[in-house]
Amino acid sequence: MSWGILDFSNPDSFIYEAREKDPNGRDFLPPAYFDSKLAGALLSRELADRYKGEKITFFAICPGFCKTEATDGSKTKIPWMKQMAMAPFLFAMQRSGWRGACNITYASTAQGLESGSFYTECKLARKQTDEIEKMIRDGDGKKLWETSESCVSKALNK
Repeated sequence: MSWGILDFSNPDSFIYEAREKDPNGRDFLPPAYFDSKLAGALLSRELADRYKGEKITFFAICPGFCKTEATDGSKTKIPWMKQMAMAPFLFAMQRSGWRGACNITYASTAQGLESGSFYTECKLARKQTDEIEKMIRDGDGKKLWETSESCVSKALNK
C-alpha cells in the first residue's frame, strides 16, 4: 500500500500544481493520487471518532489496482518505452472496475466491520488501519479536518 504525504507546515502542498515530485520515486501516477488516498483514509477515521456512538460507520476502502483512466498510460507522462515495458505487469496485475467495486460492496453490506478502519480485498487491512490510528493519535486527523475546512471556506468566499 502506498500512502501520500500530508505536509501541514506548507499549505501550498495541498495544491496539486504546487506538489513536488514524490521523493519515493512513485512517478507512474500523479502525487495527488497517493495524497488523496491517505487523506480519505485519515478523514474516514476522524469521522468515525467524531460520530462515535451514532448509528453510522465510516470506512476507507481500497478497490485494488484497477484499470481506470488514472492507470491508462496515454493519459500520464510515462515515456512510451516505459509503458511498453510495464504493459505485461499491468495486464497481469490490474483488475476490472467491477472487481474493484466488490470491496466497496462488501464494506457497504457486511455486518460487524470496524468503523474508521481500512479495508481491501474484502477484509480488514490491519497494517494500514494501525498506521492511520497512529496518525490520529499524533493529531493528523484533526489537522487535516481543520485544513480541509480552511480550504473549503476560502474557496466559498472567493
